[in-house]
Amino acid sequence: MSLAFNCPICGERIVVRYLKVGETALCRSCGSYVQVPTTATTTDEDSTLIDTPLPEATRGATTKPRKPYPGFLQAVGLLMLILLGSFLLGIINGFLALLWKHVDGVLIPFCTHLIIALGVWIGYRKTKASLREVFPIGPFPMIMLIPLLVTFIGVAILRFQLIMVIKTLYPLSNFMEQEWVNMVRKNFLLGGVYIIIIGPVLEELLFRGVFLYGFLRRYSTTRAIFLSSLLFGLFHLIPVQVINSFLLGLLLAWWYIRIGSIRIAILGHVLNNLIAFAILLWINDKCIFIPGRLIPVYLAVSCLGLIIALVGVLLTTIVPPVRLCTLPTNPKAVTSSG
Repeated sequence: MSLAFNCPICGERIVVRYLKVGETALCRSCGSYVQVPTTATTTDEDSTLIDTPLPEATRGATTKPRKPYPGFLQAVGLLMLILLGSFLLGIINGFLALLWKHVDGVLIPFCTHLIIALGVWIGYRKTKASLREVFPIGPFPMIMLIPLLVTFIGVAILRFQLIMVIKTLYPLSNFMEQEWVNMVRKNFLLGGVYIIIIGPVLEELLFRGVFLYGFLRRYSTTRAIFLSSLLFGLFHLIPVQVINSFLLGLLLAWWYIRIGSIRIAILGHVLNNLIAFAILLWINDKCIFIPGRLIPVYLAVSCLGLIIALVGVLLTTIVPPVRLCTLPTNPKAVTSSG
């Protein structure tokens, strides 16, 4: 026996077989997550969704449900595999660079993104969910772009002011950072594609896609955002980028959950990397240090960035999306302390 009801977003008829009243289903028509209402009627129709039935031997028996993938430790394990793979390919790249000079500065970024893509595929397969569940790409209201862009401008100012402080206190060169600089200088087009397009897309599919998919179903929304952003920051390894990426991850995860579409997170990441790409090309490292006479200017710019960010957050909260897609969370975790 199945349950039938109409999607409250698009009106499409949904039939589920293995879900109960109050559980979350995905509308295949509009991509929205909806709960099975108490008004759902019983029917003999076949399910319009891909439900996961219990094995015949355990059907009707008391079984412990499988926890959604990934949990935090599982995500850490997947990240460790990605970093290990990138490290090993980096060693191979070093040997190849001795034989072919054009390899230097090109293969390391390529291998890194190849390993990330493999990690995304492995993570997606282990979730045992559909593409639209793990990577929701439903439409989002264009009016939301205004407050989101205002927020991003303010946060971007604060983040790069933070970079100036860290660079001043920790003016050490970094091998990985220098590899990216070498790649951009040797091949402008390839470097731009890697940094502005391929990198943001793959990283969002991993952190806001695979990781948040599991975290939102295991933990509270706040904890899921924090943990995914923490991993996002640590993943970048470069000291100056850890805090920087953590703050960016908080913003992107908030946008993603607010809108219900991974496209908004990708857009924000692309804008961030576009600015970083410009800085990488046109700003000299000597400009990073803050002379004493410029400290008042630095503080004024930081305050301006904070004000702009707060205005953007306020606008994002006040202006309701025309079509808000809510992501399902663990109802028990939302009310618990851990």
